[in-house]
Amino acid sequence: VEISAAESSVNDIVTFTTTGFDITIATSDYVYEINSVEDFLEINNKLFGNFRLMKDLDMAGVEFKGIGSVDTPFTGRFDGNGKSLLNVRVTIDGKIENKKGLFNVTKKATIQNLGVAGIAFVGSMDSGDNSVDLGGLVGAARETTIEQCYVTGYILGRDHVGGLVGGDNNGTTINNCYVDAI
Repeated sequence: VEISAAESSVNDIVTFTTTGFDITIATSDYVYEINSVEDFLEINNKLFGNFRLMKDLDMAGVEFKGIGSVDTPFTGRFDGNGKSLLNVRVTIDGKIENKKGLFNVTKKATIQNLGVAGIAFVGSMDSGDNSVDLGGLVGAARETTIEQCYVTGYILGRDHVGGLVGGDNNGTTINNCYVDAI
């Protein structure tokens, strides 16, 4: 499929229908607006994207396992737009769960202008590799920029546990953020 300049501008998102499946192409500066919990959960399908939270979202009762993973970290940009995510409960499956947070793992990402109020998750306190690198905002932040963010709530784990970032935070810059968490 070829796209001509007349069909698409730089800020467009284009969807093509082919035999059996759809292809969606978004330019790197396209901003996905987050207006619902469902939109927020979709970030896991677009880990490279540019996102803007358009209103406060209450995550009470939502099963949420975090965004990204060790194998597929969040590498995009998330602008909280001065809004907050409320009552986030990060689900830990009971197996070895490391590098957990609102964003489990980030790499060369930017997270800014975001509030996370009332986050709660409890990892294992047992010895071994369980519950390492747990953070209220990011479990493991690699070469990531975090600015103008706050976290309140409860985070419990065994090793490298932080209210904002857990561990494995090589090359990460944090500016103008605060935490009020246990």
